[in-house]
Amino acid sequence: LLGDNVIQAEITVKHAKSTGGVYRGVAQPDVQWKLQQLQDLGNHIARASTQLCEADARMLELSHSRQFTTESGELILSAARSVKDEICAARTAIVLPRKKSLLELYNFPPTRRFNPPLPQDQLLSFYISSCRLICACYHMVPKQAAPQGLSISVAECQLSYLDEVLQQLNTAMIQLEKLIGHLETCISH
Repeated sequence: LLGDNVIQAEITVKHAKSTGGVYRGVAQPDVQWKLQQLQDLGNHIARASTQLCEADARMLELSHSRQFTTESGELILSAARSVKDEICAARTAIVLPRKKSLLELYNFPPTRRFNPPLPQDQLLSFYISSCRLICACYHMVPKQAAPQGLSISVAECQLSYLDEVLQQLNTAMIQLEKLIGHLETCISH
């Protein structure tokens, strides 16, 4: 994993139709998996940062002009809610993965760029789930072997830096919720 790209992948999975009952393949380096979740995480954090900077600039203006009013409090409350929404969306982007459908995976170029090629009844997916990079291998099997006609194997790798990101997002959420609560109390009185 480099940035938001899986740049190298080597897989070994049981596959009865492959030589020795095992398929071994390497993803060709010219096609990389972009992990949209990490892009979304970064975009939400960037928007939250921008909103905080804009709110800070507005607060500075109000401070210099000494024009704090109820509307000022509502402006701050609105900014805090907006930042909280972005932080929540950033957290959700990596905690609740949006997995591609089998059809999306089949048509996704990186899944067809293995050497040797993936067997026709195999699909691969990489995604983030909380603090882990997941590689899921989907094997289409007869209905007798699995009711849904699909066997799924999963391998995962811990990404410690995402654990720290999640902790920071959780801390930010708690602080924003406290701030919003205090602002709502002040505005209502």
